[in-house]
Amino acid sequence: MTRVSTLNVGIEAFTHVTHSEVKADFPERFQLLPDGQAVATHLEKLYDLRPSDQYLIALTKPKLLHSELLRPEKYRQQFDETLAQLQVLAQDSGSASFIKASETLQSTQLDQRYLTMALNLLIQV
Repeated sequence: MTRVSTLNVGIEAFTHVTHSEVKADFPERFQLLPDGQAVATHLEKLYDLRPSDQYLIALTKPKLLHSELLRPEKYRQQFDETLAQLQVLAQDSGSASFIKASETLQSTQLDQRYLTMALNLLIQV
């Protein structure tokens, strides 16, 4: 499943589609990547980038594979557990760095909730 049909991508050229393939349903016509794998971008092939732009594009690409990322529910659960452990450490040690770190995580959690609320409102609109 490494080949993506160029008819589907629409970048290089059209592939030859026979009449039997046209009559077939969508999943039979195209070979798509399995769920959870990223599709490689073609920016480097399409555009000549300056070295500074190449560096910026390299920064935007995640160092993790898509399969290593947590689902939203698992991420929230892990975030809440980390925040709770950090708050316990801050209370036990009284260290200013632990207290600041827990405050930062709390503000990040609040920002995430506001962004989720805004997204839900935009979806309704």
